Amino acid sequence: MRTKVKMYRLARNTTITELAAEVGMPEITLRLIEKASHRLPEEYRQPLAQALGVEVRDICNPGTGA
Repeated sequence: MRTKVKMYRLARNTTITELAAEVGMPEITLRLIEKASHRLPEEYRQPLAQALGVEVRDICNPGTGA
């Protein structure tokens, strides 16, 4: 099952490496988030949503990061 982050990234035709660099987050963190093995850390929620052109609520539950 694809996570919302991965769906939006693929729709944008961006690689994990490119998106992680744009957001300023470790690539491994983004990979784990896309595999749903890791919650989206608070400090990356807004920058990631902005890079994807969506709202934070579109990519995760702001209360839990899931």
